[in-house]
Amino acid sequence: MFVRTKIIHGRPRNYLVQSGRDDSTGKSRQRHIAYVDGWSKADIEKLKKMHEALEDASANAIRADATKAFKAEAAERAARLKDKIFNFKRDMTIKLQPSRAKTDRRRPRRSSEGGGRALDLQDRLGKWCSHIIIFKQEYLKAIREKPLAERTPSEWEKVVSETEWMAEARNEALRLLAPS
Repeated sequence: MFVRTKIIHGRPRNYLVQSGRDDSTGKSRQRHIAYVDGWSKADIEKLKKMHEALEDASANAIRADATKAFKAEAAERAARLKDKIFNFKRDMTIKLQPSRAKTDRRRPRRSSEGGGRALDLQDRLGKWCSHIIIFKQEYLKAIREKPLAERTPSEWEKVVSETEWMAEARNEALRLLAPS
């Protein structure tokens, strides 16, 4: 395994790559392991060791001369290592995200309305949609529990105020989504 550097959009990007031969064709192939831009050398070495251990455990799980118990234990170890590698990559991504956002040129475009990022608009729309779904579920649940004819005036006021709030949120979302 080695670190390959590629220039993408004028910036060097680092990837951990593994070389090997294709079993069916015999040609050399390279497999992408992880995007390691911004990782320390110690973290890259740790990931390499984890992948080597995973390869050993996977090979032991399919050995022809091994017992069933040995194969089962190797398969369990390989599954644990896969989870460990997944969690390690996730933790490294979370750890490095703020520094990448400052230096990375591939940022979302700013929206014309209010100067916020385009993602802010998507977040607002997503929140509005989730509020609509929750309100609908609660409304249907309330109707099943107590028919509309048996409601008190205070319960009706609550329904009306929630409906007005949802209408205001919808109008705000439509205003933000309208082409300028």
